[in-house]
Amino acid sequence: MSTTIANAVVGMKISPEIVKALASIDHPEVQEMIKRLGEFNLGVCLPHMHLPDVDFATMPTDVVQVEKDCQVSWVARSALEALPGSVPVAWRWHDDGVHAAAKCSQVCARTDDGHVVTGHLPIG
Repeated sequence: MSTTIANAVVGMKISPEIVKALASIDHPEVQEMIKRLGEFNLGVCLPHMHLPDVDFATMPTDVVQVEKDCQVSWVARSALEALPGSVPVAWRWHDDGVHAAAKCSQVCARTDDGHVVTGHLPIG
């Protein structure tokens, strides 16, 4: 695990799977995979949850992180059909293939002058 990451997580309760994932970023083969993904404007994420007794916990495979109105929550994958307009933004492998690990739902509203306002933070 890089010194920067190790310093950032000092004193935190982190599941062993998350520690392993954080340490894997330093492996040359993982860096090569990230480089290849970069050719498609993709990156790597670490699916995780925050629980009352664990700062960084492994996210169960049947749970998806959802961002809506700049708020993050975790929902059962089966509940995603109830989120119209949600766009997958992270994926992970499960036994039966690739599934969304995170989705982002834009909150749009038109102003009187025709501009679209979203619930996302502005870029730059």
